[in-house]
Amino acid sequence: MSLFTTYLPYFVLVLTLLVFVHEYGHYWVGRRFGIHAEVFSIGFGPELIGWTDRNGTRWKISAVPLGGYVKFLGDSDATSATPSGEPLTPEQSKRAFFSQPLYARAAVVLGGPLANLIFAFVVLTAVFFVAGEPYTPTTVGDECVIGHKVHLEGCIVHNGALIGSGSVVLHNAVVEAGALVGAGAVVTNNMVVPAGAMALGIPAKIREGAANPDEIMMGMLSYVERSKRYRTDLRRLD
Repeated sequence: MSLFTTYLPYFVLVLTLLVFVHEYGHYWVGRRFGIHAEVFSIGFGPELIGWTDRNGTRWKISAVPLGGYVKFLGDSDATSATPSGEPLTPEQSKRAFFSQPLYARAAVVLGGPLANLIFAFVVLTAVFFVAGEPYTPTTVGDECVIGHKVHLEGCIVHNGALIGSGSVVLHNAVVEAGALVGAGAVVTNNMVVPAGAMALGIPAKIREGAANPDEIMMGMLSYVERSKRYRTDLRRLD
């Protein structure tokens, strides 16, 4: 029941909005070329409510809210796929869709998808402007030793960790207390460098999502070693 009471109304609302933007793109471009739109419908089937504007276009909301259409003068149906075949006066022919040159008809066809793209760009820009882009802040312990030109982004570095110069620690990575990341090392997304582990090399790359902390993607002189033998030497990286 919750599917119909919670999600279905939002689905219909979003679909109706997208259909309106799409069809209005066809309509707007058509009007720029002087093409007359006979019907602008949101939904299919019997008309529920509608009105006719001063240009003679019938705007309506129909019973089945699963799409929509713009019917231009001279179209055989709502798809605008073929001409109606009905005789038109010279004045009507100037305003009919199929009487227009190829470039005008192509522009009308492309108007709908382009309207959706512009609409999506505007909406996403507004959302990012108001709400911001999802971001995980970097957390760094007070007693960490961090060299210069280190890139930390959306990660957690615990107290007592050592990060050498030029290292990179990316989103959701965790460097635990007592872990060592050597100069030029790269710790990629979602990787954990546990206490006592060492990421060394130029560069040392630890594969994204690796389940085993010893697992590595080999770079020049790169390796991961679960040992504390070289901790004293690594303190002198900078």
